[in-house]
Formats: sequence, C-alpha cells, structure tokens
Amino acid sequence: AGGGGGGKLDRTKPSMDFYSYLERNGAGTNLKRVGLATFPVTSDLSIRGVVALRDIKKGEDIINVPYELALNLGRESNDPTGPAAELLGLYCDCLGGGGGEGGDGESGGGEGRSKGKGKGKGKGEDARASYMRMLPEFMGTDCSGSTDFWTDDELDALQSPPIKSETLKRREMVASRFEGDVLPLIVADADAKANANAADNGAGENEDGPRPKSYLWTDGAPCAVHHLRWAAWLVTSRVLTVQGAPGTTDAYRLMIPLVDMCNHDRSSPHLLTGRAVPGGSLKVVAGRNVKAGEQINIKYGGGVAGNDKFVQEYGFLDTFDDGTGFDL
Repeated sequence: AGGGGGGKLDRTKPSMDFYSYLERNGAGTNLKRVGLATFPVTSDLSIRGVVALRDIKKGEDIINVPYELALNLGRESNDPTGPAAELLGLYCDCLGGGGGEGGDGESGGGEGRSKGKGKGKGKGEDARASYMRMLPEFMGTDCSGSTDFWTDDELDALQSPPIKSETLKRREMVASRFEGDVLPLIVADADAKANANAADNGAGENEDGPRPKSYLWTDGAPCAVHHLRWAAWLVTSRVLTVQGAPGTTDAYRLMIPLVDMCNHDRSSPHLLTGRAVPGGSLKVVAGRNVKAGEQINIKYGGGVAGNDKFVQEYGFLDTFDDGTGFDL
C-alpha cells in the first residue's frame, strides 16, 4: 500500500535515465506534473511511488502515456506464465548477456519482443533498458513480500490454505512453462553458438515473429526457472488489463511505464482510462483536486481485489477506513 506524505524526490541515475526515456518517447509532459519519490511507511522503511509536482485539478490528466510506450504482453488470460516468458525474454534482450549497462534510444512500439529495438548508447542495448532497470530487483526486498518466494514453512505459517494452494499452483505453471518454452530456446541458442558460423549468419534475428533470443541473464548465464518465477510475479503484480479497439472484446496485458509505479489506496478516486490501440493514450485522470507534494495512488485490482491477492502479490493487508482488515 502507499506510504504517507513527505515524499523525497528520486534523483538517482536510474530514475533520471528513465525520465530521459519518457521524454524521448512522447511522454515527457508527464514530468511537468509528476515525478518519482520515496515515501515513508515506517520509521525505517520507505517505498517508491509517484508524487505530484504541482497542483492538479479534478478531471485533469495526472499521467498520460502513449500506448506505444507500454509493453503489450499479449491477450488477457488466467495464465501469467506466457506473458512472463515474453517479459523475461524482453528483459534479457535489454539487459542480459552480461552487458546490461548503457543508455537508451527511442522506443519502437508496444508489441512485446518483436519490436522496440532502439539505437542505445550501450552496444546492442534495447531502447527500453532504462525502463527495465526500474523494475523491482530480482530476489530483492520487494520479492520477499510475495508468497511466490516464500518457503513451504513460511506458507504453512500463514495459515491460509487458499493462498498456499494458489501459490503452489503458480509455481507448477511456471516450471511447466520454463520446461516447455524457455529451456528449449536456451538449448537451441547454445547449439547455435557452438556453430562457428552462427554469428555471421545473424542467428536469432527473425523480424516476422518473436526472435529466438538466448535468455541470458545479466551475468551472462542462462536463465533458470526462478528467473521466470520472478517475471510471473511482475506480471501478476504490475500488469494492467486494458481493453482493445472499440466494438471488440479484446483485452490485453500491458505494463505501462510510470502508471505501474503508483502505489495502492482503495479509497483513491483517480480513474484509469484508455485503450490498447495504436495512437491511443493510457491515462490516470484526477478524480479530485490534487495538491503538489501529494502521492498519486490508484486502486489495485480495480478496487475489488481482496486480501488474498494483496498478501500473495504484495505482502500487505488492505484495511477499511477505520483501520480494520478485510477477511481473507
């Protein structure tokens, strides 16, 4: 959940690089209204969120991101592991292979891994590397809050059989997806590299579909199943379901830069609008007047998600306005 007031603006290099990425890709006007900041939760814990840099009137855009800047991870479904495999591949395209440092260029669109290569400052670096670096660190502090990374003993101590069952089911789905989709590409890439002519032949470049990349992690080693588990957690905790073109029932899983950095508040009046269509805009619209310095929160799960999801994905319990918790 969102922290309190008194946010401290985030001016670290990764954040400044991310701001530059937004400016280069048609989202720079957001930086006149909002920025990233750290907000205190307790005396020794702070979280990152989005802060208003000026007063914003009710009905005004707080955040406005071009659809092309979002990562479209495919159609909505009950299985997060397919989008997770796509996201992990994109992350490795951007930062993997042991060469994850450098700058960024211009975005090429919101169609997953098949597009989006830019002319970055780092050799071969994807344009979206600056955004990838803003995602929660693999096995970092944020991961410890999700049951996806808990031990069996910790799951038992939670004393919630539904959450344990769902967590173990997802782990099985991740393992199956890794064995069926990711590992074969890792093996195929290793076989290609064993061929002295692979580099000259441009192995792995297929502009007609998803490129069979190597799934090499940032240290140059092949990804393992726990990397895909991390990506699946990112999908379930950060992705928004957005409707497609009017007149269709299409819905897509999008990761939307800046929007996905907003924290949760069940009482937030702000509205999420937009469609997953080329040329479209994905917005957070002010549901009331906002004061400069105020944290911008949104309702996770459309305001209807329960504590089972919040515990599993984020590690917090939502509460009523009087401070009492919801039943699991």
